[in-house]
Amino acid sequence: MIHCQKLEQQPDLLALHQLKPDCYPYLLASNTEGQVNTRFSILMAYPDFSKIQRKGETDILDNIDVPLTPEPKILPNLEYSDLPFLGGWFVYLSYEYAQFIEAGVHFHGVETSQPIALISRVPASIIIDHDKNTSYIISEENRPELVEAINDDLSVNHKLDLQQIPQSEVEEENSNIYRDYLKKTREYIFEGDIFQANLSRKWTVNFINKCDPVSLYHQLKQHNP
Repeated sequence: MIHCQKLEQQPDLLALHQLKPDCYPYLLASNTEGQVNTRFSILMAYPDFSKIQRKGETDILDNIDVPLTPEPKILPNLEYSDLPFLGGWFVYLSYEYAQFIEAGVHFHGVETSQPIALISRVPASIIIDHDKNTSYIISEENRPELVEAINDDLSVNHKLDLQQIPQSEVEEENSNIYRDYLKKTREYIFEGDIFQANLSRKWTVNFINKCDPVSLYHQLKQHNP
């Protein structure tokens, strides 16, 4: 049985991530309202382990062992039965990961320190139901101690510490590159190879000083939720 506790107040998930980023590394936040896919925000808690796949390494999804017919997870109350996450895997797949799904896809981008993929086994979370204005702590059956650990973290009542975003310079990719891609896309559509393409231009922002990622995210979600 899944352990589920309803919270009396709605927690600040970003502040909790800032307080203990290793314990709360993944925030799936809904910053708009009124749509089916914006109902919940999820802060995943206390991952058991994580693995990263970088360029040249084998497919990381081979490390996930999930039974085809898993045991049903029973919640203690029907009020909680529609919560979207009851413990499991957090999975990040970059665009470059498409090479492992479609053999004909090849990327020739610049070298990057970013991973191609990441998986993390997560046994607990904090979930906010924005439609019902309710919040819950969830933990898997064999990890009841995480409910107490999360309550202890919430009791600290950490306030979000935002820093000033430093000045920056923006570099725009040469527009001719985009025009060349647009021309090729039209040719591919005309030949019947594709029917749609999502084109983008590269913008690089260089900060004069180190930029706090939590503060940057907070500002971005205010202006472009």
